[in-house]
Amino acid sequence: MNPVKANAAALLLALLVVPQVVGCKKGQLEPEFASSAEQPSYAKTHPDELKSTVTELEGQLTLVDTTTAEFKEYPGQLKDPDWKEVSVVVDRADVEGRSPHFAAELEDNGTVASFYEQEKPELHKRVGGAAQYQAKEKGCDADVYGSANYAMDKGIEKSIEDRTHNHSEAHAHIQMNQTKLGKANIEALETQADHIALASYVAHVGLVRKKQELDQLLADASGVESTLNDRIEELKAMPVDAKAPAAEKKAREDEIAALEAARTTLSQELEPAKKQAETAEQRITDAKKKYSDALQQLKDALEQNATAASK
Repeated sequence: MNPVKANAAALLLALLVVPQVVGCKKGQLEPEFASSAEQPSYAKTHPDELKSTVTELEGQLTLVDTTTAEFKEYPGQLKDPDWKEVSVVVDRADVEGRSPHFAAELEDNGTVASFYEQEKPELHKRVGGAAQYQAKEKGCDADVYGSANYAMDKGIEKSIEDRTHNHSEAHAHIQMNQTKLGKANIEALETQADHIALASYVAHVGLVRKKQELDQLLADASGVESTLNDRIEELKAMPVDAKAPAAEKKAREDEIAALEAARTTLSQELEPAKKQAETAEQRITDAKKKYSDALQQLKDALEQNATAASK
């Protein structure tokens, strides 16, 4: 798998779907929300969200580790470029990773990617089935089900990648300076720019937002537990209408089962989540420093190459 796409997938599907958190000044109008913890529909999904948020936070921390470890290899992947122009690409990728404009586009794309990943099985049935039906209608015996779905998957992946690149100043600089950078280096530079922007986003923005999401889920946990217990008792105490259709009876049974499953998951995931939250702030600080140190080492190496090339 292409490293750019591999990292894009990791970010968009596992790391990037995070809440938009905006600081409010004193006296500024703020939206008024009721507590989600009191809603059974939220309570049912909360434990799984808690579990996935813990996993995603760990994934982001790992991504910073693995991606920054690659920075030292970047100069060796390029052949005789204008090193000063390479430094511009690196600087722009770093800055855009923590810019609100780029982050917003990255997060929007992440939402789309996450939705598509979740709905993919059903979409494959519909699109592949429709393509196969049309083929048969036209008298074609070929199996087009898999081909249609493969094309759709690749189309979505490419569109998301293009949308991210269209908001990248680093990519714009690469395209406008291909001669100086060396056309043979373009693909490698695009990959490097993607990785730097991604690591910059995660270190400066993504990790903090994921921690905020975890903190909110933990704050809701007590209310969610009460809501689950109350709703289960309410449904079990509700008289069963003997004349009700079987589908209605099954719907209530399924609801009780889902609520009980959520309660079990919450009891299993709450303590691990609390432990992670206790150390998250320091680990995020360490990740940010790791990124900063690796980036500075990369910049120093590029400057040394530029100096050597000018002699």
